[in-house]
Amino acid sequence: MKRVGLFMSIFMTVLLVFYFEPIVFKNNSEKAVRTGSETVTPLHNTTLKYEELPAEGFSSYINKEVSELEKVLGQPEGTYSTGFHYEVRRYKSEKQTAIIEANITDGKVSAIKAIGDTKENIRPFSYKMTMGKLSELTMIYPNFSFDYKDDTVNIELMEEDMNYRPLIAFDNQTFAILFFDQNDGELFGVTYLSQQELLTLRPYQIEMNTPPRLTAQGDDTDWQAINDRKEAESFETINFLRKLDQLPAYESAFQQQQLVKAVQTDFLAHIDEILDEQRVHYWQQIESGESSQIAFSMSSEELATLVKRTTDNPQTGILSAPIFDPTFSLLYWYSDPFLHTRFMHTETEQLGISFSKENMVVLMQRLDENDTKDSGF
Repeated sequence: MKRVGLFMSIFMTVLLVFYFEPIVFKNNSEKAVRTGSETVTPLHNTTLKYEELPAEGFSSYINKEVSELEKVLGQPEGTYSTGFHYEVRRYKSEKQTAIIEANITDGKVSAIKAIGDTKENIRPFSYKMTMGKLSELTMIYPNFSFDYKDDTVNIELMEEDMNYRPLIAFDNQTFAILFFDQNDGELFGVTYLSQQELLTLRPYQIEMNTPPRLTAQGDDTDWQAINDRKEAESFETINFLRKLDQLPAYESAFQQQQLVKAVQTDFLAHIDEILDEQRVHYWQQIESGESSQIAFSMSSEELATLVKRTTDNPQTGILSAPIFDPTFSLLYWYSDPFLHTRFMHTETEQLGISFSKENMVVLMQRLDENDTKDSGF
């Protein structure tokens, strides 16, 4: 009888362990996505349909006539052609607390970029909200699937995307990309996009048969004027982002601007000398649109080698192409854990920016006491 009792005790113990183990250890099997001190648990069921939030604020103006948006924002303080069949309009914000840009394609709003405190315009989000607060509004989804024209689109977000630039869908078939600061995990910018704009900029891994691709305008396009305007607007945007991080503004210097243009010219003229064979092939795939990746970016080592062909002065920065929307790219860079650090130096630096159509180079150099400060823009 003692043996029977002992057997039954062991049997019941093993049965209880197997029964309760999935419940007890369920939470530990979940992998958390972290932003700052907050965590969000990603969905593991990739077939689950993502939630669409009700369109409000800026999201409600995507795909509408620009006149509807300007009833709210007023007339733009500046407008310029991008050279790729759409224009950018930049609007003033109250007390200059924000930068607001709209991409206008055929008279309609295809994207709105909001940086800083834009008050109620970005609802249901809010400036400086955390990932934890966002997860109270909606789940953070890693997969999106929808029909675009006669194609099926599948979008996959990596863990870094979910941490720093999650994608949110609205019920009017538009999207928003939220950009969270690397230092404090707070929201500093939002880009609202149409389906086509999302697929054109391609900030995530996207699978589809024929992705849309921007093409340059004709030979009569004044690229010098367009490049100059993009450089000036980008300089202002970067310094605004520095201001949000409570860092000193970059200085503009004629010598630094000439240097960055010389570096870009050298690269475009001698790519075969600067990159190894594999990287040249990758560059050619990006340029032709054959690659599934949207952009080429130089590594730190490649950029250092390129710069040294022109100057011995140490430089940090980024060389990337194609850059169709400079402001969007700057938001993306600032949300990237690796690239963001290049803009976080606390000492005063000179900044140079150069565009050649869709090719962009940004170089920063420490400002010495003997350097002359004169405007490069």
